[in-house]
Amino acid sequence: MNREKIQEILENKYQSLTSYKDKIIFLYALIMQSQGYYLEYSKKIGIINLNDIIKKANNIHNDNEFIDFINTEILDKLNLGHLKLKFNEKIAYDLLPEELKIKKTEYDLKPNTSFQIEDHTMIITIPSFSRKHFVKESEKEVYKKIQIYLANNEIDDIIIDIRGNTGGTDEYFDLIFPLISNKDLTVNCSFKNLFTNQNEDHSYVIKTNHNNPKYNIYLLVDRNVFSTSEAFTKCCKDNNLATIIGEPTRGEGYGLTPLAITLTNKAYTGKYKKNYVQIQGVQIVFPIEAPINELGEIDYINNYNTNPDIRCSKEEALAVALDIINENKITNKY
Repeated sequence: MNREKIQEILENKYQSLTSYKDKIIFLYALIMQSQGYYLEYSKKIGIINLNDIIKKANNIHNDNEFIDFINTEILDKLNLGHLKLKFNEKIAYDLLPEELKIKKTEYDLKPNTSFQIEDHTMIITIPSFSRKHFVKESEKEVYKKIQIYLANNEIDDIIIDIRGNTGGTDEYFDLIFPLISNKDLTVNCSFKNLFTNQNEDHSYVIKTNHNNPKYNIYLLVDRNVFSTSEAFTKCCKDNNLATIIGEPTRGEGYGLTPLAITLTNKAYTGKYKKNYVQIQGVQIVFPIEAPINELGEIDYINNYNTNPDIRCSKEEALAVALDIINENKITNKY
């Protein structure tokens, strides 16, 4: 059973329910089924109680109150990264205040990634892997400039700074890795589908230029690194591509894009609506996979987040990397 079929079954089941009580029981069961293993791992399994929730649900009289209830009584208490409400927003740009129009224009023109050179070290900073950045022409231009600089200048060390990067699209991997690696890289994506109980492997190989120089690569991370940026970190670690410096990451870099099921077909007009945004529907987003180990067993302990090779605070990470580089230069000189 593929993901689209699972989504169709869940949506049909949800839409067939008529009472808010039944909808809450359905969503509670869905969350327990898809997140139960992680809730046990994170010791959050007893945070929400179904009986208490059902009692409070008697005060729900419309869809808006229902959506707010799901947020405050379930999602906010669990506080899980990929488990969230998603509002399908349509921004009416003509209604934006003038200062926001200016900010939007500046945002569209400004690239997300930046780089600088210190001696023979290139420092690449990537605050986000979001696709809204990936599609910008200005973003693609930065990577063209990085490629040209690496081809025409002597660079020994590369620092990649993804501190604060909470994820996005793995399309970024094809921009970055072929520029800095001289060996093909395997992106491991093995997991158990919690609805079919089947182990799946969506791993793939990123081809690189084998004529690239051998760089000393350092990856800076912190506790905000999550989802796709966690997968990026894990790829560096699995392929021995980089020395990872900083804080343990937040995790959840396995599996595929989380599923979303429609909670209501009505326009949501609750507290999240702004005067220049039309919310055309509400969905609950949740992962349906769990990480597995080499034996095919669910294993959050070893496959959820990444422990750095060199542990330090996020504020110290860049200085630590530069100190290592400078020390290596002194050592190699003599």
